[in-house]
Amino acid sequence: MYHFFVNSLSDKDKRNQYKFNDGILYEAGGAFIDNKAKEYLKTPESISSKISLDIMYDLLKTLIDEYTENKKYMVRENGKDKYDKRRARGLHEKVLIYYYYYCKVPTKYLSNTFWIEHMFPFSCSWENEIDIDRLGNIIPIIDTLNINRGNKHISMYKKLDKEKFLTFMDMIPSVEKYDGIVTHATTKPHIYNSEAFNLFCSENEEQLIKCFLEKIF
Repeated sequence: MYHFFVNSLSDKDKRNQYKFNDGILYEAGGAFIDNKAKEYLKTPESISSKISLDIMYDLLKTLIDEYTENKKYMVRENGKDKYDKRRARGLHEKVLIYYYYYCKVPTKYLSNTFWIEHMFPFSCSWENEIDIDRLGNIIPIIDTLNINRGNKHISMYKKLDKEKFLTFMDMIPSVEKYDGIVTHATTKPHIYNSEAFNLFCSENEEQLIKCFLEKIF
């Protein structure tokens, strides 16, 4: 996973910095590969011997920062949102979301189809600059709950969640915290507290990393 995470970095200098600890990166050929293969067959644990918890943490933080693109809210001439397409998820995001789901929910839910839900709706308008699609604003959720909420208030979950599935998703904000960031005064939700939104997302991203690191180290 470290190998693929490093290759996901778009910043070449940072990618070269993290390559030093990548045990399966082969930039030389011939005898070098043969010797490395023999070494790893004898001591397979040496493949990841340079990858510490702190190094993996720093790499994931770097990736999350690189993928976060804060923008001002803008509309097109036709009145529709300029940023109306959800971006493709990076490998590290998929891995962190998967491990969070795997660690948090009871085993009976592991066979459910889960979707990615925006806790603060993707269709929001906002003040200042934020990334509405950033990792800290999404959560894995069983598909039926995702479909039925739409862009309605977070309290809609209480009406929909008959099995109390969301009690296991501790990244979801309370109604009080939610109302301190976004308003549903009109048909289009509006994030009026961008600073609190960014803090909320940063805290969730830390939690996602923590779940992952506790599982693999």
